[in-house]
Amino acid sequence: MQVLTYNAAGSRRRMRAHMRQVAALPTPSLRGLRSRHWRIDQGWVRGRYLFEDQSSLDAFVRHPELDPAFQHIKDVTGNVPVDTKPNECILSAEVLERPIFIISAPRAGSTLLYELMANSGNLWTIDGESEGVIEGISSLHPANRGFVSHRLTDEDVNDETARAIRAGFIAEIRDRLGRRYLEFSGAEGLASVRMLEKTPENSLRVAFLDAVFPNALFVFLHRDARQSVSSILEAWHHEGFVNIPSLPNWRLGSWHFLLPEGWQELRNNSLLEIAAFQWAAANHRALEDLDALPRDRWTSVDYAELVAAPEQVVRRVCDFADIP
Repeated sequence: MQVLTYNAAGSRRRMRAHMRQVAALPTPSLRGLRSRHWRIDQGWVRGRYLFEDQSSLDAFVRHPELDPAFQHIKDVTGNVPVDTKPNECILSAEVLERPIFIISAPRAGSTLLYELMANSGNLWTIDGESEGVIEGISSLHPANRGFVSHRLTDEDVNDETARAIRAGFIAEIRDRLGRRYLEFSGAEGLASVRMLEKTPENSLRVAFLDAVFPNALFVFLHRDARQSVSSILEAWHHEGFVNIPSLPNWRLGSWHFLLPEGWQELRNNSLLEIAAFQWAAANHRALEDLDALPRDRWTSVDYAELVAAPEQVVRRVCDFADIP
């Protein structure tokens, strides 16, 4: 699989709302294009395109405006994104050895645990959340699924999807110094790496991730309902937490955080009830999926304990994940 990267100049503050609009545009159906993901990354607005072969990549380079996301970035930044030298992406399933996924409802403290763990010299991350890696595959984008929910299961995985997901992560992962795996893919000792990831939407996708990464480990982080729901409610009043800018048939227009199954029944509910529904749905689905896995593949962490004794908790998680 071939990786094509575009870079465009644009400040994080100015581009943040535009990036959510770009994320709302499903990947177009173009020959050989397996996934696409635009994000703000290390001072650039960066787009990552995965193609099945070189000829498909070359055809796209001649007409990148066929992707509405590319055209949007070009219009907003006022400059033409410049492509970098394509990389061939190693697709061996062994590259991502026992990846570690932090699973939690929104506003449950996953960022704190993630940032503590990411300091390890033994862990690689994509330096952000993975909704773009997953939803950059056209068939997995919420818009192409009728905005039913962010829920994905093992039934949504086939060989092509699994290959694209793994390639998407491999194209993005970097060490704690910011060096990308693709820059060192031929170096001795980097045949495989341990990846750490956290994305609240993945609380609805444990079964899906298990199907893509049968050797994955999961850390279930839970927080007191009153604290978590209160934080979700507060964030519903902040545009920075918009997930879907324009949700069809939703009275408020935009939707914040993850989209659980059954959201359509909340049209007349208060924001407090919506926040509580999101918290309950995320935890229920996560535990339901985790309970189906062998018990040695997941562990749980209480947010209150993490705050009170962070070193003790991180050591316990590292022991579970076999990380020094």
